[in-house]
Amino acid sequence: MEEVVELVSDLPEPKSFKWKNYESMKVNGKNKLKCKKCEKTFSDKSGSKALKYHFETHLISNNTQQISEFFKKSLEEKTFEDYLIDFIADGKHSFRIVEEKSFIAMINSLNKNAKIPTRQTIKTKISKKVSKKEIEIENELNKSVSRVSLTTDIWSSISNDTYMSLTAHFIDEKMKIQNILLDFSLIPHPHSGDEIAEKIKLTLNKFKIEDKIMAVTSDNATNNVNAMLNFTFPHFRCFAHIMHLSVTNGLKNFKNELETLRSFVSKTRNSSKKTQEFKNLCQLLKVQFSKPKIDVIIRWNSTLEMIEWGLEFRDVINYAISKIDEFKMFRFTENDWKIFENLKKILEPFKSATQVISGSEYVTSSIIILLFDNILIPNLISLESQNPKILGMRNLMVEKLKKYEPYLKNDAAVLSTVFDPRFKLSNFDDDEELKKKAKNLFSNAYEKIRAESPNIERNETEKILSKLNFSKNKKFLDK
Repeated sequence: MEEVVELVSDLPEPKSFKWKNYESMKVNGKNKLKCKKCEKTFSDKSGSKALKYHFETHLISNNTQQISEFFKKSLEEKTFEDYLIDFIADGKHSFRIVEEKSFIAMINSLNKNAKIPTRQTIKTKISKKVSKKEIEIENELNKSVSRVSLTTDIWSSISNDTYMSLTAHFIDEKMKIQNILLDFSLIPHPHSGDEIAEKIKLTLNKFKIEDKIMAVTSDNATNNVNAMLNFTFPHFRCFAHIMHLSVTNGLKNFKNELETLRSFVSKTRNSSKKTQEFKNLCQLLKVQFSKPKIDVIIRWNSTLEMIEWGLEFRDVINYAISKIDEFKMFRFTENDWKIFENLKKILEPFKSATQVISGSEYVTSSIIILLFDNILIPNLISLESQNPKILGMRNLMVEKLKKYEPYLKNDAAVLSTVFDPRFKLSNFDDDEELKKKAKNLFSNAYEKIRAESPNIERNETEKILSKLNFSKNKKFLDK
């Protein structure tokens, strides 16, 4: 018997879930409801619960299809394991995350058939990915890079394991500065100079770039200095580290004052009770709370940051000492706060210079002499104070900087300053001997280039040298 279907158009305006998602019609004279997503019909007496249940199956089906398509189609070029490895590496997650119940449940909610690899599989896959990346780096360094500079450093982890890094710096085919980490691995104690040198040699050999190295930069630790004696390429002393040595040398004059501030900060930071009490006082005095900063001997500018925090919360600190018994052991006089203000002014240029010299996306060798001769030394020498300890600090800082001056004004730093269009020879106006050295270095470099390019006229050197002198870039100095 053929069904007779008749749409009903004279029904009231739909308001409920039933009328929004189902269409009313007559089938063989009986009132029916047809799902707008499919052809299935229901009695018009059907309850909302049953109708909702049917309609939601379309939503579930749609979502399942989308997730299924994701796993089947979008992962054709990149597998689920690839995405998982990227997730673990980018987020620095533990390999154990793949064994956590909540992680497994989340993946299964997306695709119950997804196979989650074990942590051992993840470890193996990541090792293979590292090896693949190392081959890509080797190819890049040997295909399009003619010269490479290195930086190296050693750190201790929270568990006191010692690690050494080696980073390559070079200019790529698009004339952009690139920085690539070549090695970051364990180097057990005593990590002598010979051991450091051996690790560097192994890494250079691994990437086949032994004959491309221009120079290596490291801090001034004795083991690093000794390590570089094993190589023929130049070793440059880290200027940021030299500034840090100068600062720590000068701060010895205020050991007691800094130790008092350090103890207060430490007592506040290391106790949740004291931290909350300090927060309450900040609220009472209407001062915005920020976590107390403590200095660490090997962390650049950390003493300045501790002093800045102390000065910012000076009123709260004094109030805490007067109101909280555990803080009454501390005492800061007006003279102490004045000392901290003076220390802040002295150390601020060193922080700015450290930030500028720590850049990795621009050349920094050309600004070393500028910072040394035109900012740091003049600022210290011009410092005046009625406090003999301040003057003593100044002398200690200048003494430490002067100790390393010959290492800072090396041939590479001098020549790169000449080639920097902001400075050229103008940066040596106050030092005729250094200016003469700069001219000779430039002439030699130019003659070497001329010998390799016969079309350049022999008298061009003097013409170019005559154009290298112009006034100092005041705008740069103001920064």
